[in-house]
Amino acid sequence: MKAFGWLAVGLSVAASAPSPISIGQHDRVVIVGGGPAGVHYASLLVKKGLKKVIVLEALDRVGGKSRTEIDKDGIPHEMGTCYANGIYGPIFDLINQYDPTNEKFVWPVNEPGYVKIMGESIGATDTDPLSNLDYPHYNIRSIALNAPPELQRSANVTQLQDLVRLQIGRYIGLHNAIFGKYPYGLPPPPKDWSVIDMTAMEFLRRNNLMALEGTLRFSLQQQGYGVLETIPAFYMLWWMHPDQFLKKTNVFSFRKGYQSLWTSLHAAHEHDFKTIFLAKAVAVNRGNDRKKPRVTYQTRWGDLGTIVADHVVMAVDLSVNSELVEDLSADEKQLFQTGDYTASTFLTTLIEADPSPVETASVGWFARMQQNGRVSAVRNSRLSYLFTNSTNWGDLIKGRQANLAYQYYDHPLAEVNPADAQAQRDIDLEWAGIHNVEVTTQFHTNYFPRFTQAGLKKGLPWKIWDMQGVATDTFANGLVAATHFQLVIRPATPASERLHCACHATANPLDGKMSYVRPHPDDAYYCHQLEIALLSTTLRTRGAFVIFQFTFAMAKFLALGIVAASAAAQVEVVNSTNVPVSKYPFVATIRATETGPANCVASLFTPKALLTTASCTGGSAVYASIGSNFWEGNKDGERIKIVKQTIHPQYNDTTEEFNLAVLELASESNVAPVKLNWKEDIENELGIVSKLLGFNDDNADGENVLVENHMTMWSNDKCSKAIEYEVLPSNMCVGDAEHDICYGDSAGQPFTVIRDNVEYLAGVAHSWVGCGFEGIPNIISRVSDARDFLEPFLSGTAVKPVC
Repeated sequence: MKAFGWLAVGLSVAASAPSPISIGQHDRVVIVGGGPAGVHYASLLVKKGLKKVIVLEALDRVGGKSRTEIDKDGIPHEMGTCYANGIYGPIFDLINQYDPTNEKFVWPVNEPGYVKIMGESIGATDTDPLSNLDYPHYNIRSIALNAPPELQRSANVTQLQDLVRLQIGRYIGLHNAIFGKYPYGLPPPPKDWSVIDMTAMEFLRRNNLMALEGTLRFSLQQQGYGVLETIPAFYMLWWMHPDQFLKKTNVFSFRKGYQSLWTSLHAAHEHDFKTIFLAKAVAVNRGNDRKKPRVTYQTRWGDLGTIVADHVVMAVDLSVNSELVEDLSADEKQLFQTGDYTASTFLTTLIEADPSPVETASVGWFARMQQNGRVSAVRNSRLSYLFTNSTNWGDLIKGRQANLAYQYYDHPLAEVNPADAQAQRDIDLEWAGIHNVEVTTQFHTNYFPRFTQAGLKKGLPWKIWDMQGVATDTFANGLVAATHFQLVIRPATPASERLHCACHATANPLDGKMSYVRPHPDDAYYCHQLEIALLSTTLRTRGAFVIFQFTFAMAKFLALGIVAASAAAQVEVVNSTNVPVSKYPFVATIRATETGPANCVASLFTPKALLTTASCTGGSAVYASIGSNFWEGNKDGERIKIVKQTIHPQYNDTTEEFNLAVLELASESNVAPVKLNWKEDIENELGIVSKLLGFNDDNADGENVLVENHMTMWSNDKCSKAIEYEVLPSNMCVGDAEHDICYGDSAGQPFTVIRDNVEYLAGVAHSWVGCGFEGIPNIISRVSDARDFLEPFLSGTAVKPVC
């Protein structure tokens, strides 16, 4: 096909998976559904050179569940997708490309008085229209109530902070033990189902993680991803990936609304692919060897049309629309047409009413989400849109107010009785003190299609991946669920590239930067993945939530609110000191691009080799910035491409044994390498100076810069007793409450010792047990125990390690 070659569509899940389907440049591709997944997928296809792409959309607009209503004052009201998390970089890239005037603004959940929680979640009655706590105080109350009895009696800020941090560390440790380490997205199958064969709340209780309840009520439950008491623990662990705790992020809304992005993207490609609006698909047949696939649709006026296609992409909610496909196989019917597949429902109503007694940007009733159909959140879009660092709203809360009322059901929309829902909404609004209500518009939708616990244990999410593109040789992407969209480009021959895809109507493919997916060790594949915001279009945080006058003396705990709510700080070495330029030239950072932000730290130990952790390898390890004091850019040092990655053969991602890797460079560095420490038991040496080198963002310019921190070393025996599990010989322990590795630290930081005025690399940071805890050190990899692995990399010009 000339320069274009061919495309192959499917999903590579294992080495034994069948070959993907070929798509020619002039093949006709029909995409059923014009939501974010459908229109963006169409744009990706035409950018790859396809000429005949058709999108069928049942409504008169694109955007699907990203539905925005603009009122007469120009205020956007998000009926569907509400927020963008700060880690959704590809969404912001799309905004910059297609909708640059759609400015993002912070939705400050931790601002006192911005989000208020009411009702039983704060100890008030469900009918109380006055009692409330703002979100920081609600979270503090939740932490205090879930603390051990001795802390409940006399807790101070530091003790509650330590409790939260300790439990976050335990959560991440459990997460890694259950799934291994993997990039955010669909987890690999758990190693042992028995440890998560329970609800999310039972998992929290069994593992002493209840200090995190308040955070999870907001970040998981109120966003619609399951009530803690009923949702399988698997979904909580999927959504609350360790990165959600470790990365410093804000929550954003958009000045023109979420739907504006998809409308703008569609407009930019309106001449590249065809969209038929008001056309509801009524039948899909994928054809066979003798007959091409066909898609039949019906217009709003009842007319029927049929499109003969070469490939069909189902970009609609298959929890409702699987019956459209006439030729489902027995395996596919088992996936989508049995009791193992379910969904939730959100009913969103835009109302005008008199001001409520607690009018603010958002109000939430967390406890109501356990009762189907209750109004669990109310959101005043105008107040969030016009917020200027103060919740003293003044005249903004005088006169009629426009609010979004959200009702949640833990079952599909088809099982919701509209009359009952309306009656319950009116009762709940009255109880909230919201009177003289006029309904402006409503939006009702299925939400979060998923499998039951029984379906999860059958491995159904992974079976869906396995079937992508293999139903027939003409069905573009099979049938997908689990609110996940993955788009993979895999190197093939120079004249071709393979496009593997799977989409779901509530998920959103994002055309982002190339990054490497490091699979679970049990998986037999490696691939390059376009970065995507998996849940950007399904991220529908329901209002905001804060609550009542608590008799506890809460004021002194206010500072804890942010810690507990976001539980995140990026790249910190506690009580560190900025270092002069060129003091530690052997320190390197690992980057995906030459001047972009780093993702890990490393140490130059030969002119052409870096030492880092195994968890820092992968497609994001493309360039090394050596001898620079900065996390990104090219102000100093040198940038050299990484050409080879070698993980320690005994690396164990569960026990963290031998968590080391060597990255080889395309050319020699001009920087002097660091010497390696081969000496054992350095913890017991008297007078030895030891320090950790890393990057912090606390300088005057807010940049991440190189810092150092003098740290104590622990014997493995003493450390094992302190953290209550065995520290293996390949690891060592460092740090204390005053000098430590903290949340969000990227791995690979060098730990050095100075002996006879010579600096040696003794360890490499890879994990943490806590953050600044008294009597709790952190674990790093021991260089001396990896001598057999490292010596072959030492060349004749390399610095010889100390004996």
